Amino acid sequence: MLEDTFGLDIGKGAPLDQEVSDEGFHGFETFKVENISSGSGSLSAVTSRSSDGILYFGFPGFSFSRGMGLIYSDTESDLWKEMVEFFSALADEETKGIIIDMRGNEGGNVAELRVAFSAFFPAGVEKIHFADTRRKSWEGMLEYGPWLSFEVSKDETMTRGSLNEDIPIAVLVNGESMSCAEFSVMFFSTLREKYGYDVTFVGSRTKGVTGGSDEIYNAGSFEIQPYITGVHTPFCQTRYFDGTIYEGVGIGVDVDGGYSYDAFSRGDDPALTKAVGILEEKIGQMESSFHL
Repeated sequence: MLEDTFGLDIGKGAPLDQEVSDEGFHGFETFKVENISSGSGSLSAVTSRSSDGILYFGFPGFSFSRGMGLIYSDTESDLWKEMVEFFSALADEETKGIIIDMRGNEGGNVAELRVAFSAFFPAGVEKIHFADTRRKSWEGMLEYGPWLSFEVSKDETMTRGSLNEDIPIAVLVNGESMSCAEFSVMFFSTLREKYGYDVTFVGSRTKGVTGGSDEIYNAGSFEIQPYITGVHTPFCQTRYFDGTIYEGVGIGVDVDGGYSYDAFSRGDDPALTKAVGILEEKIGQMESSFHL
């Protein structure tokens, strides 16, 4: 998705540090790409700031710690330096809006939620309960253990100053956003519902993979007689804090971002265009109110 949108080569083997000029794309002048390649895969992140103060952060998965050297090494990688720069910019008074792009994000390590989003915690809040989870305990279809609180604890290592909680945020997702990306939607929904953040979800319904399949305890999908009905019993079941289960259904968005192959081939991105437009309108309204 990031490659199609910005014409960037961020695949395995791409240069570790790229700065790509994309003149005229909604005022985003430079997109900085960090790519870490290793035997276990490739990690990428794209960051930028538009001329009117909108921050952009796009990433295809939750595997930051391996690339940043936070856990397995004492050496700070370029990916970590880029993310510190982004975290610092969140608290910059010049920042007027934020775009989090998780389209095509296939998830990863759930512990990485604290890496990506600690900087978004409200002032004075150290832990956010956004969902509940339970696991299968035996082979019966509905034999699950008790629901346990699914929380993210703030990690001060990932913060650089205080985020202005009035800044509008646009979160981009699509049908290939799954697992931790969907937990992230729940997290930002919680910021909106419980803490009053201005968050808009743009794109299309997520994939609906919020649990996990495991052959142990008959977890996964199967049919009861062909063509009659299908059953999906995830090994680990997750529900939003209000009790809604999105497994196999996906999470809807506030604004349909649309998709056009022809637009992408021309270097345009309908969903990002809408996200930028939404933020620019909100920024304009905030500035007008400030001057009244």
